[in-house]
Amino acid sequence: AALCVESGITRPARLRVSSAIRVPATWGFVRPTIVLPPQHRRWSRETLDRVLLHELAHVERGDCATYLVGELARAVHWPNPLAWYAVRRQRIESEHACDDLVLEWGEGSASEYAADLLALARSLGPGRPLPSAALAMARPSALSRRVRAVLDPEARRGRVTRARVLAAALSATLVCLLTTAVVPVAQAREVPERPSTSVGSEAPDSPRPLPALRSAQAEPTPFAALRPEEAEPALPLPVEPPEPVHPPTPGTTPARAAPQAQEYCADGGEGRRSTSINSDDDYIRIRWETDDCRVEIEMHGEVDFSADDTRVVSMGRGTLFQVEERIRGERRRVRLEGGRNGAVERRFWIDGEEVGWGPEAEAWLARILPELFRHTTINAEARVRRMLADGGPERVFAETDLIHSDHVMRVYLQILMREADLTEREYARVIDAAAGIDSDHTSAELLLSVVAEAGMRDAFQEPMLRAAEGIDSDHQKTRVLQTLLDSDLTSAQFDAVLDVASGIDSDHNLSMVLISVARQDDLSNVGRASFLRAVRTIESDHNRAQVIDALLDVATLPDDELDTVLRMTDGMDSDHQRGRVLQRIAREYELSGRQLEAYLESASRIDSDHELQVTAEVVIDAPAFGPAQLDLVIELLDRVDSDHSKGVVLRSLIRRHELDARQVAAAVTAASRIDSDHELGTTLTTLIEDERLDDRGTLAVLGSAGRIGSSHQRSTVLLTLARRVELEGESRDRYIALAEDLSRHDRDRALAALATSPGR
Repeated sequence: AALCVESGITRPARLRVSSAIRVPATWGFVRPTIVLPPQHRRWSRETLDRVLLHELAHVERGDCATYLVGELARAVHWPNPLAWYAVRRQRIESEHACDDLVLEWGEGSASEYAADLLALARSLGPGRPLPSAALAMARPSALSRRVRAVLDPEARRGRVTRARVLAAALSATLVCLLTTAVVPVAQAREVPERPSTSVGSEAPDSPRPLPALRSAQAEPTPFAALRPEEAEPALPLPVEPPEPVHPPTPGTTPARAAPQAQEYCADGGEGRRSTSINSDDDYIRIRWETDDCRVEIEMHGEVDFSADDTRVVSMGRGTLFQVEERIRGERRRVRLEGGRNGAVERRFWIDGEEVGWGPEAEAWLARILPELFRHTTINAEARVRRMLADGGPERVFAETDLIHSDHVMRVYLQILMREADLTEREYARVIDAAAGIDSDHTSAELLLSVVAEAGMRDAFQEPMLRAAEGIDSDHQKTRVLQTLLDSDLTSAQFDAVLDVASGIDSDHNLSMVLISVARQDDLSNVGRASFLRAVRTIESDHNRAQVIDALLDVATLPDDELDTVLRMTDGMDSDHQRGRVLQRIAREYELSGRQLEAYLESASRIDSDHELQVTAEVVIDAPAFGPAQLDLVIELLDRVDSDHSKGVVLRSLIRRHELDARQVAAAVTAASRIDSDHELGTTLTTLIEDERLDDRGTLAVLGSAGRIGSSHQRSTVLLTLARRVELEGESRDRYIALAEDLSRHDRDRALAALATSPGR
């Protein structure tokens, strides 16, 4: 509404948004409607204003009504080329007029408006078609002329005066009167015989075929070249028409004859090849180059190619197809533009000089086009099917040998597997082709496609292993190896999988493969040794623990392998992971001798008091736990800082094992390092109740009890000692001395207990 006020537009229009269109459009002359695509929300305010002013200009001028009149005139006079031309010019001039009004109203510069037109034209994709009566702002047809007109500084953009309108109307009336006065004289002429549409031995007088869709094998005849008796839309064109002769573009030199020998960048060129492909909706730009040549292809819109991939058959209106080649200082360029009814305007340049279209242009384009298909997946399915029909899988393999793009090769081979019933030998060729692909992702995808199409057959396992070995990516190699491990492999093949897996650097990916191997439980002796060596290379504690868990899940390890696994825990920095693995082994295996020593040796490197406490508690219950291991556990306690953890381990050791005098002394010494009165008192009480103390042990306990500051905790130890042990001599004197330091109540209780102790 604000734009209408500012520009003086008086006709109202409705504004709508619809995902059915890709560019702004206007229609309706009774109730004009402007429709914007949803993408308008991403435009700048200035661009949106210019777009709306352009569409409002159509409304103000009444172009929808004028266009409807033109369409009616063309329907009435459809055989007359002038009617078609007039309607086309009417559309073009109405767009020019609206462009001029936008610039006249002063919404931005001409260059900004031209950039808007180009951006909108590029966004026009294969969405729903516009209604025939709609006026779209940026249809590709005649866009270049509009942009040139917008950027022309000399163009007059003022509105037409009434006097000029009246003069133009009088001139048009006069021309019409003169035209209607001319009556054409009918001339009978012989209708030439129509070429046969048959192929093979069919007779020339065979009946015409039924109407059919336009074949991609036929070059459509331009509308202007048809004689009246040939312009029958319901009849098909000849299947193999003669090659059309394209007249040279005005201002160009005649076409040159094709040279006897010609050099093409499509033939390969020297050095390393690089390729880049950019695609946006229906716009494709492809570039490939070597050290001495370069080819650039630009395609915008719908292009139909011949069945032999050597010619452009037809193009949609406004479609562009352009190819440029530079090779050793020489430059060639072809530009094809689509017109009405699939017609193609063809132009050809050599070293910047435009020449007429001829055999040289046809031969050059015929060599370039197959390379276009070998760099992209355009027409891939149709090409593979045609090759299969022509020469079977061998023909497709021959084509893939010429394809430089890993992705395109993969697509062609995947289509081949889907469309043909391949033999095992042919599947093996696909696997070999995958092994030769540089892209690890593409190679793995193709290998997995073989398994998806044909399953993992015995004949595939060896070549799949070789292909997996050549993949550098840890992730992609893992995917292929896990697929192999899902099949029935022999022990030798399991060993080969482990050998390939040894090249995986990622701990996560290596652990995934090893877990899959462990679950197979079908390794040879060589394979088991390789497996355990591979586990030792895993640096991640979490991943190493996962693999050991998988191994313990499926197998009962012999002593030598159990020793190896216990030693593997030495390389773990994580106290939790090391402790968890050790505790599981202690619960599931009867550890003895060197295994217990290896277990405690690994446990001694645990820094966490809690993990060390649990790890020590678990092994104390081992049936083969003996004096040597008991000494090791007591030594472990020197590494424990937590008074609670020390007390728990000591009390477990005292309750579950009978200690000799030396071990009692060691236990008391370990307990004396506990600072907590409660933990020290509880531990000494447990020792007194569960062990037989001699005089030396009793004196050791009394010595540790003297470190207890709590009157209650010390009295508890003394009372327990008095009730369980006969105190005489030095031990009795030491007992009384400790009791004297207690509170009055605790002292009385301790001394009373001494009076009733055993032996009194």
